[in-house]
Amino acid sequence: MKVNITEGFLFKLNNQVDYIAADKPIAARKFKRDLIKKRKKDLKTIFSF
Repeated sequence: MKVNITEGFLFKLNNQVDYIAADKPIAARKFKRDLIKKRKKDLKTIFSF
């Protein structure tokens, strides 16, 4: 299975990160890093049951 990250997704993600960063910049970076990390992990283990 191949999942493409579109420009639209990245645009929306960056908007969300900017919104979070207004109050908590460290939390915003962690949110983005963790979200991408979890998506990659989910793709690797999608059929391992």
